[in-house]
Amino acid sequence: MALIRITDSIKFAKEIAEDVTSKGLPSEEDIRSAVKIMNERLHGMGQDRRVLLRAAKVFTIPTDEFEADFLSEPEIQQSIVEDAFVKARLRSFIWLGSVSISGFGVNLYGVDFIEPRHHHTESAFMPLDAAGPRINVQYRH
Repeated sequence: MALIRITDSIKFAKEIAEDVTSKGLPSEEDIRSAVKIMNERLHGMGQDRRVLLRAAKVFTIPTDEFEADFLSEPEIQQSIVEDAFVKARLRSFIWLGSVSISGFGVNLYGVDFIEPRHHHTESAFMPLDAAGPRINVQYRH
C-alpha cells in the first residue's frame, strides 16, 4: 500500500478526528493530544492564513470555549449559517463541548461570509465534519 501524504491541514485534522472518535467518546487526554497534533500541523505548514472555503455549517458564536459554555440553546441555533462560502483565517483547531455542539472543529477568525449572504463576524466555529474543500490555498490578506 502506498503512503499518502496529506498536505491540507483540514483533511489532516479530519483524519485525526475520525481516528480519535472511532472508538466512542474520546477522553480529555485524547482530545488534548489530537488538538495539539492538529495545531502543530496547521502552524508548522504555515496554513494558519486567510483562505476561501465551503462549509455545510458554520456557527457564528464566540470560539472561546469558556464563552461558548454560557450560550443558550436558542443563541446557538440562531448562530448557524448553512451551506456557507467564507473567506477566513484558520486560527486553530479546537474541541468544543457543549449541549448543542460537541466535537472537533476549526476556530475561524475575521470571517467574511460570501454566501448565503454577505456579512462579517470576528470569529466562528466550523465543525470538522462540516468542513468542505479549500477553494484557493494561495489567497493571502
